[in-house]
Amino acid sequence: MEELQDFPTLVAESEQMGEPWDLVLIAALSGEDGNMPTSEDAEEPLKVMANDVVTGGDLSAYLAFNREGKPVVFG
Repeated sequence: MEELQDFPTLVAESEQMGEPWDLVLIAALSGEDGNMPTSEDAEEPLKVMANDVVTGGDLSAYLAFNREGKPVVFG
């Protein structure tokens, strides 16, 4: 897995996907026994995050940033 080094790299990579966006939500997963979580480990939490967005759920568990990398506070 290639890690992003900075926010401008995230924006540049996202532009290659072709989907416009205004906010990015960030969450973290812990691994086990010194190992990073796998893609499979991330599937269910990602579904929960997407459901929270779609249903207007509580987003306070996530960090949010706009395209300029500035934090966004919901409230």
